[in-house]
Amino acid sequence: MDIIEDMLEGQAIYWAPKGINDDGDKTYEDPIPIPCRWEDCREEFIDKAGAKSVSRAKVYVGIDLDESFGVLWEDRLKVGVGGLIDELNPFKNLRAYEIQKFDRLPTLDYEEHLRTAWL
Repeated sequence: MDIIEDMLEGQAIYWAPKGINDDGDKTYEDPIPIPCRWEDCREEFIDKAGAKSVSRAKVYVGIDLDESFGVLWEDRLKVGVGGLIDELNPFKNLRAYEIQKFDRLPTLDYEEHLRTAWL
């Protein structure tokens, strides 16, 4: 029984970072659906800059995510990319948040990892 895989009953849409355009704006790869467990919570953590921050949500995922400026959106109805208001600009979608921290914690047998993103 794969406990980590079983807990990922929800779905999120993930935009991986692509780069910075000529205007200095962040750009993103095409959005993809990923399995997740999304928890709306306010939890203190240390962000990428080493400062204390408070999360808006904590999201468990089954793949490694890029924390440099990747974005997640909770797909509550599991409609996939078709449920997005805007595919190119993730922040035009209500409750799309930039990943502030990403962590991988191995299981005791080191066969799997619990992957967590703080938004």
